[in-house]
Amino acid sequence: MLRQAQQQVAYRYLLADSWYASADNMTLVRQLGHHFVFALESSRTVALSEQARTKGQFQALHTLDFSTEHPLRVYLRAVEQVVLVIRQVFTHEDHGLGVLYLVSSDTDLDQAKMTTIYQRRWKVEEYHKSLKQNASMGKSPTKMVATQANHFFYGGIGLRQTGNAQA
Repeated sequence: MLRQAQQQVAYRYLLADSWYASADNMTLVRQLGHHFVFALESSRTVALSEQARTKGQFQALHTLDFSTEHPLRVYLRAVEQVVLVIRQVFTHEDHGLGVLYLVSSDTDLDQAKMTTIYQRRWKVEEYHKSLKQNASMGKSPTKMVATQANHFFYGGIGLRQTGNAQA
């Protein structure tokens, strides 16, 4: 998908949740000439220096004590270049604490910029949720690109005709 998007969509950063934060995806994004900002699982291991990486001295993110105000430069096991990791601590609706770790290949970012870039991903999530709910994309039995496109296209026409489409 990334190679296909490369030909059709201009982007500087690829944003994704931890599900897509594999070393292979990170490496491919960089090979295509872009940067990434991904969420990371708290159990993801990092080395704090090139020397520690060479010696195989990796630690889980959740065991590190670093500021929520400044990115930490680290090395991931199978990613060649240094990356930045930030930690965000937030309060859930039930008043429990949550922690989100973000990683970026753009080593010039600060905490605020990385957070702002990653928050843009939420608009995409809302768009996909709308497609699933309003165009029945989640219930589509289609498997091939042509039939998926037809389902999407004709579903969108039906929404506009009934006035159910959300702008």
